[in-house]
Amino acid sequence: MQASDQTFRNTLDDLGYLARKMPSTYFITEINKQKRTEQALDKADWTNNDYQKVQFTDESQLKCTKSGTMWIRKKEGDQFTPKMVTYKKQFENKIMIWGMINYYYGGVALCRIDEKLNAQNYINQILDVHVKDNVHLKKRGFFFQQDNAPCHSAKTVSNWLESHKIKVLKWPAQSPGLSPIEQVWSFLKDELWKSNKDLDSQDDLFKEAELIFYSKKCKDLIKTLFQTIPMRINQIIDGQGQQLNIFKLNENIIQE
Repeated sequence: MQASDQTFRNTLDDLGYLARKMPSTYFITEINKQKRTEQALDKADWTNNDYQKVQFTDESQLKCTKSGTMWIRKKEGDQFTPKMVTYKKQFENKIMIWGMINYYYGGVALCRIDEKLNAQNYINQILDVHVKDNVHLKKRGFFFQQDNAPCHSAKTVSNWLESHKIKVLKWPAQSPGLSPIEQVWSFLKDELWKSNKDLDSQDDLFKEAELIFYSKKCKDLIKTLFQTIPMRINQIIDGQGQQLNIFKLNENIIQE
């Protein structure tokens, strides 16, 4: 018995197997799964109070348009209305940013990165300006967190951090989902999109990003995200280094 592709799809729909967009995630090598598990075990006894002493940092790209596929529903034969169409500018504004968050203040620092971020620019533009005199990092028991990007792991950067007596939290490779700042970037991008403002220049884009990053709404979100870190550590241990169930941010935090 033969059946058309459409009949096959309709049968799957009737059985409850509805079409869903396939999610994407990052691939973790076996050696990094092992390292993630080892480092998670090393922090298995850390509590929320311990993570409240960590300053999390990261870089991200911002742009004026929402990335990814957007879906609508309309009846067969109906025309597209203006509300059903996304509009792209011929020249899209986008900027690179670096940010730092902590439990107590939420957004601590946000800056634009105007040139390629190598080790020396990382020191000049970020560490010298936003990290060197950070009062929390001068306190006993406080840590500075960064990922393993080449500009972060360079010898000159390690020497700078050591000379300024800044204690760095050891961080496993391929582990962006562990850091709460990843979800802050998602929140920031969603809020920029929902603001529906004409951000015609890179300066306008960054100013709007600053307003969101330092807002009370973002601060409250960061406090909530910090409380999930021990759970994320346990997920890595239970999954033997596998990918986490990442939290997608919108109005609330929902586990995918």
